[in-house]
Formats: sequence, structure tokens, C-alpha cells
Amino acid sequence: MPKRNLDPLIDQIRQMAARLTEGDDGKGNSQLASDLRESGIDPDALRRRFYEAARAIAAREMTAGRPVPLSLEQAIEQMAPEDVMPSNTKAAEAKMARWIDRFSAPCSVPADLEAARAFRKRGDVAENELAELDELERQLKDEIKKEHEGEA
Repeated sequence: MPKRNLDPLIDQIRQMAARLTEGDDGKGNSQLASDLRESGIDPDALRRRFYEAARAIAAREMTAGRPVPLSLEQAIEQMAPEDVMPSNTKAAEAKMARWIDRFSAPCSVPADLEAARAFRKRGDVAENELAELDELERQLKDEIKKEHEGEA
């Protein structure tokens, strides 16, 4: 059976992915995580699933006697949960740098938060919008608390 030429399909997938992620390059990690949560995706669970799947692929490669590709090793190191010890010194240093960056990063609050609060206090907001604003405020406070939990 002849092999199918998958290049047009791969190009189509790349073009579709580029359209779907247009404008995301300028967003920070916390904004991307927030966007994922809003769409119903838990970024932490997604990260763990990716990590576990990549480790399973690496284990299959090692069992088959084939070397694990460097890109797969790097993906495993980058996606490893915080409680997993890095496999080498370079990965440990990178993980430490990420931790230090998180601790030293300033607390970021959206610029329009005060405007939303002021608008809500005027009483011009419908009941369903009030509930949505309350939920957004709770999520923001939870995110800030998570980001700065270890600082105290």
C-alpha cells in the first residue's frame, strides 16, 4: 500500500492553529491560563496529562531500545510538576530560576478592575452581571492568592 502524502494536511493544520492562536504571542502565562480556564480547560490538569503522556512515550522508546529524542526529554523536564525532582543540574537550575521569577514578579492586577467595581457600585448592573462580576473577582483573588502563597 503506497504511503499517503500528509504534507498538505499538516500545512492545513498549521494554518488553522495559527488562526486560532493569533494574538496569543503577546499574552503572559497567567493570561493564557486564565483564557484556558474560561474555556473550561484546567491548565494544571492539562500540563500533568501532557507530562504523563510524554513520560509514557519515553518509557516505550527506552523499552524498545531506542534513544529518547532530546526534544521529548526537554518537554518532560519543562512540564514536570513542581514536586518532581529534575533529572540534571541544568534542569534544576532552570526550575529554580522559574521559582525565583515567580516570587520576585510584581502582583499584576487588571487595569479595568477598579472601573468594573465603580460601575457595580453605581447600581447600573443587572443581577446576572453582578453574579458574573462577583465570580470574576473571586477568581482573581484566588489566582493572586495562589501566585503569592509561598511569600509569607
